[in-house]
Amino acid sequence: MKKYENEIDKLYDSENTEPIYIKNKKGEEVPFEHIALLPLEDDQLYAILRPLKKTEGVDENACMVFSILVDDNANEYLEAVKDDETIDRVFDLYNAIIAAENDNY
Repeated sequence: MKKYENEIDKLYDSENTEPIYIKNKKGEEVPFEHIALLPLEDDQLYAILRPLKKTEGVDENACMVFSILVDDNANEYLEAVKDDETIDRVFDLYNAIIAAENDNY
């Protein structure tokens, strides 16, 4: 098993198959499956993740969008996106990529 400095490093590794762990509001680590990592035209990087266990406020088999942000100490962290317009843009881009890949087969 490959060692990662943090959960963000797992996102950047395209070969990673390990869950990404994110702390919820209660401080509990919740495992997520990495679906996609996408940049939007605003130069912000977004991750589409699917909870691997029941998560409050998230439908079963639903995915969540997280932005990758940088704190004052230059450490990256994930923050759930709440803006519906941004979520729609991320999923639109993801769906366009999947459609293009399917067209190539």
